[in-house]
Amino acid sequence: MDKTGINNIRNDDLVYFGERIEPYFASSIIIRGMLDSRNLRNIIQWDKGVRWMYANDYFFNIGSDLMYAQSELKIKFKENGRQYARSLVKRCIKYGNDFINISKKIQKESGKGRLSKEKMHDLLKEYIKAASNYMIFQNIALFEGPVADITRELTKRYSRNEKKSAILASLMTTSDNLTSAEKEMDDFLLLCIKREGKDKLLDRHAKRYGWLSLRFFVGEPWTERYLQKRAEGFSAKKAKAELLKRQQNRKDIEKKINKAVKNFSKEDKKSVQLIRSIVYLRTQRTDFFQESSYYALPLVKKIAEALGISYSDLMYLGGKEVLLSLQGKFDFHNAIKRRKQGFLVFFDFDKDIILESDDVLRYVAKRPILDRKAGSVRELKEIVGNVAYPGHAKGRVMIVKTEKDNPKFAKGDILVSIMTTPNLTPSMNKAAAIITDEGGITCHAAIFAREMKKPCIIGTHIATKALKDGDTIEVDADKGVVRVLKRVITS
Repeated sequence: MDKTGINNIRNDDLVYFGERIEPYFASSIIIRGMLDSRNLRNIIQWDKGVRWMYANDYFFNIGSDLMYAQSELKIKFKENGRQYARSLVKRCIKYGNDFINISKKIQKESGKGRLSKEKMHDLLKEYIKAASNYMIFQNIALFEGPVADITRELTKRYSRNEKKSAILASLMTTSDNLTSAEKEMDDFLLLCIKREGKDKLLDRHAKRYGWLSLRFFVGEPWTERYLQKRAEGFSAKKAKAELLKRQQNRKDIEKKINKAVKNFSKEDKKSVQLIRSIVYLRTQRTDFFQESSYYALPLVKKIAEALGISYSDLMYLGGKEVLLSLQGKFDFHNAIKRRKQGFLVFFDFDKDIILESDDVLRYVAKRPILDRKAGSVRELKEIVGNVAYPGHAKGRVMIVKTEKDNPKFAKGDILVSIMTTPNLTPSMNKAAAIITDEGGITCHAAIFAREMKKPCIIGTHIATKALKDGDTIEVDADKGVVRVLKRVITS
C-alpha cells in the first residue's frame, strides 16, 4: 500500500482529539462512514471531511481539516443555524432508527443455526454498509465549537457577572430530551418498585437496555443476573423516592430554564432550543451505533469462531479485512501478530493506511505528539478544567474507564475518567463529583451532571494521569479547580 500520505504528515499537522477504548474493527466502520464524500455533501454540506489518525488507543485529527470543518460550521450556524440543525436532528433520528431496524434483522438472520462463511460474509457486509451510511452523523462531535460560540454570545448578552454566566450556560446546554441512559435508570427504578413478576421484568429490561454496557464492540451486554445484583441496593421505597427525586429535578431545571430565558428575544429563545437539541444529539448519535453493535455482536462472535481466532484478536482487523478473511483473501493471522507489537492507522479521505510493529515506533519517534504516555504529572497539586456543573465535593478518587471498573466504586467517591459513557452510569449515580480528561459543554458528563446536580469539571486533559485510585481531593466546580489533599503512596 502506498504510504506517501501518512509519511507527509508532520508533528504540527496533528491535533489531539482524545483517548478511546475503541478497537480498529469499530473505528474502521465509523470513520470511513464519517468520510463518505456523498453523505458529507448531501447531509453535512461539507466539500471534504476530517481525516483521523489512531495510535495505541489515542485519536488525532489533521489540523487543517479540522479548521476547515469548524470554519464551515460557523458559517452555516451564522447563516441558517436553526434550520441546518433541525434538518440534522430529524435525519439523524430517522437514519438511526433505520439502522437499528436493519441491525435487528441481521441479529435475527445470524441466530438461525449454523452459518456458512458465505452467509456470515453477506450479513456482515450488510451491517457495515448500513453502519457506514449512518456514521456521517458522528461528525456532530465536531459541533462543539459553534455551539460553544453561540452559548458564549448569549450568556454575554443576558448575564452581568461570571457566576450568573456559568449558571445560564449550564441551563442553556441542558439536553432537550432524556438520553437512553437516563431513560434506562427511570425504567430500572420503576422495575424495582414493581415487586411482583420481577424476574420477568428483569429479563425484559436486560433485552431492552443491555446494549448500554457496550462501547464500540467492547464489553458484554447486561444480563438478568447482573440486574438482580444491581436491584439489591434498591427497596421499593428507596426506588420510589429516587425516581420522584429525579423527576422533580427535571421539573426544577425546566422551570429555571424558562425563567432564565423569559426576557430573551424570540430569536434568542430559538437559539437556546437549537443548542439543547444538539446537546441531545451529541449523545444520541453514538447511542444508535452502540445499540446496533448489541444486535450485531452474536454475528461477530460467530465470525471469530469460524476464523479460529479470539474475539479480542478479531478486533485488530478492520471491517473490510474481516470480509476478505471470510473469503480466504487476507492473511489475518500475521496481521494480528504484527499489530499486537505496534499499531497505527491513518484514515485518509479514501483509504486506511496502516503501520505495524517496529514501523510504528519509528513513525511516532518523529512525531512526539503521538506519544501520549511520555512525562509525568503526578507531582501537580492542582488540576484545572472547565465547569460543567457548579458545586463542591471532597473525597476519594476512583479512576473509572470501563464498565469493569464499576464494582470498585463506592458511594461518595469522586469519579475520574477519560470521558463518561452510559455504561459508567452505575458509578456516576454514586459519585460525589465527576472529573474528566475530555469533554465540552455538550459532552455526556456535562449532560449527566446537570441532570443529577453533581459538581462536574471537564476538559482537564490530565486528570486520569495526575490522579490515582485512593488519592484524596477537593473539587471546586465553581472555579473549575481540583486540589490534591493527599496522595496514595505508589511503588
